[in-house]
Amino acid sequence: MRTRLLASLLLLGSATAAHASAWYVVGAISQSTADLDRTALDSTLTNNGATALSSHQSGTHDQWRLQLGYRLNPYLALEAGYIDLGSAKYSATFSGGSTTVDWKSGGVDLAAVGTLPIGDQLSLLGKVGLIDAKTTGDWHDSGIAGLPAGGVNKTALHSFIGLGAAYALTLRTSLRGEYEYFNGIGDSHTTGSANVNVLSIGISYRF
Repeated sequence: MRTRLLASLLLLGSATAAHASAWYVVGAISQSTADLDRTALDSTLTNNGATALSSHQSGTHDQWRLQLGYRLNPYLALEAGYIDLGSAKYSATFSGGSTTVDWKSGGVDLAAVGTLPIGDQLSLLGKVGLIDAKTTGDWHDSGIAGLPAGGVNKTALHSFIGLGAAYALTLRTSLRGEYEYFNGIGDSHTTGSANVNVLSIGISYRF
């Protein structure tokens, strides 16, 4: 499936001059908030003998975004690129030891984007897509055996949804803001699993 997404991205990049006006690029900065499944990670520790467990997690990160798009018609487009889902950290202490898990994820995406014009310059956006996310959980343990050690990787295909708006600055350039939601990225008991909320603002340029 990852090969199919990469192939789709390459196809998006094979524009001909006759269709150049349908192609556009989106560059954005974004902030992600990754909500790790702390309960599952706590369970992994207690199942391996941890007692008197106390844990917390944090996961806000700023990153970049680059997408290539093709307008099928005034109301529907396809977009593909790479999405950095950011990073998060799980920390736990227990009787006789401690554990930290450094989580990060990102991957190639392909999405359908619907556009609803509500004026000469303003449009509402809706998005559904797939991301081939590679997630890494880097474990650092002391005082307990049987836990993952070092970097653990998980690659899987996940769906996501998004909402946003675009405001035309010129005939070719628009200001664009979006919210996207990614559910269950990673593995609960190995890399750690997170629901990720992403806010982004950027510029789209139509060739």
